[in-house]
Amino acid sequence: KCVTAREARNHLGAVLQAAQRPPVSVTRYGRPVVVVMSAESYARRRRMARERLRCAMARAGERAAHRV
Repeated sequence: KCVTAREARNHLGAVLQAAQRPPVSVTRYGRPVVVVMSAESYARRRRMARERLRCAMARAGERAAHRV
């Protein structure tokens, strides 16, 4: 879903409700400026990003150990 900044300002409650499902993109002058998403979705994305970073660091450590 995509709304303008004016729509988001005038209908914040509806935007917050809509963002509980898929994220809502807010545009200004036709360009995306922010994305509103549920706190649960944000937390899940952060956990996934941390896990990807941990895996990448582990792989880098393994490669470094094999080079020694």
